[in-house]
Amino acid sequence: MSIQALPRLKCHVVALASLALLGLLLFTQLPATGDVVSPAQVQISNSGVRGGFIVQIGCGEGHQLQELYGDGRYQVHGLDTAAAKVDRARKSVQQKGLYGDISADTFDGRQLPYIDNLVNIVYADDLGDVAMKEVIRVLAPGGVAIIQQEGQWTHTVKPRPDNI
Repeated sequence: MSIQALPRLKCHVVALASLALLGLLLFTQLPATGDVVSPAQVQISNSGVRGGFIVQIGCGEGHQLQELYGDGRYQVHGLDTAAAKVDRARKSVQQKGLYGDISADTFDGRQLPYIDNLVNIVYADDLGDVAMKEVIRVLAPGGVAIIQQEGQWTHTVKPRPDNI
């Protein structure tokens, strides 16, 4: 190989390496199973929380409960004020064999039925009459409230006290 061919060879090697890196970056972002990632799963992924207890306020008939459950790193509890919707959510989850890891209950629409500092993620399309102060009360330190407000998703992280 002549010395004049070295710059061309280097250029081809750099081009091939760049294409390989680009392909790696593009394809590692896709789900391995080919599943479609839901907006709920995107929000959970963006929260930084990698497991624990998720509460969905306003779970309706339970469709998003299963999306929030994702790959099984979370226990998910849905809350709704409408008993008929909660019944349908429970049936849907039971039919898929997920009841236990996912559950649903009615609540009064204002007070979250949990002790302080228990929940890792509170997820809500609409808080309804639940005050943000109540959401923060149930969040564990480092927990995230993922709330849709005026069409935009917000992530509010409960700070960790200095003494823990």
